[in-house]
Amino acid sequence: MRDPLLRNHLIQWQWGSYPTFHERPLTLWLHIVGVPVFIGSTLTLIASALALSFWGMLVAAAGMAVGFGIQGFTHKRERNPPIPFDSPADAVSRILLEQFFTFP
Repeated sequence: MRDPLLRNHLIQWQWGSYPTFHERPLTLWLHIVGVPVFIGSTLTLIASALALSFWGMLVAAAGMAVGFGIQGFTHKRERNPPIPFDSPADAVSRILLEQFFTFP
């Protein structure tokens, strides 16, 4: 079970554990590609939602999946794979924090 204080210290946890879960150079190189794709797609999703563009939202959501999938592909091949998510809130907070803050 996850440490109940982890969410309170998520930024410190991500920074401190980053080398452990990103040992392979390929993982970092694919993050260099995947993170900007995810960020751009997320911003496009928000803009498309505000413009009520269904197709824009669909394309942006696909872009988010591709950007995240690129990273997940290499994470599964790390010696230390990511710690499984405990809940949807855990997943969203960890993913968004890594994409928008920890990696950049």
